[in-house]
Parts: sequence; structure tokens; C-alpha cells
Amino acid sequence: MNYINIIGLHFYIYIYYLFNSYIALTIYINGILYHSSNIKFFLINDYIFNIYFIIYGTLYSNYNINPIFTITSLILYMIKKYILKINKNTILDQCLHVMFIQLPFAYTLYKMEELL
Repeated sequence: MNYINIIGLHFYIYIYYLFNSYIALTIYINGILYHSSNIKFFLINDYIFNIYFIIYGTLYSNYNINPIFTITSLILYMIKKYILKINKNTILDQCLHVMFIQLPFAYTLYKMEELL
């Protein structure tokens, strides 16, 4: 169980509460399902929904910084996974995941919902 990642997901439930955002609720539920169980099916499901929401948010958002956050987060993810080769689900991996994936995308989603 990835406790740090689960804590990081709570930003999305806050966004759901503020804006009634079903995107935030879906990200939260998918994240909880995967990070609490580490079942591969939930990982693939989480990837599919997150990729869809990233593309949707990048293309249709009025928030001008969105592509910069998206590209930066994806580059940092690739560096973490393929260059630094940090072992999956270690404390360092979970902290980096929260700081460079969950927080930037939560902030982007917050700004996107704020502009609607």
C-alpha cells in the first residue's frame, strides 16, 4: 500500500468538493483503487483515465500555463523512471510522485476548474 501517494490524492477530493469536478473525483477514486491495492488492472485503468484527462485538460483548458505544467511533469516522470531508475513504491518514489505528478496536476485542474 502506497500511503504517501494516497495522502497526495486528497488534493483531488478537495477540488471535487470546491467545484463539483467529476474529473477530480474520477482521479481520486482511480488513485485510491490502485495505490491501496497495487493491482495491475487498476494501474492500467488509472493510466488510461489520467492520460485522457491530461490530453483533455491540455487541449480544452483556458489556463495558459497548463501545457508547461504537463510537459514538465511528464519529463520529470520519465527522468525518475528511466534515468534515475528509482525503485517503484519506495518512500523516495512516492514522495517524488506526489511532488512532481499529483501536485502539479491537482494545481492545474484547480486552475482549470476555477476558470470555468
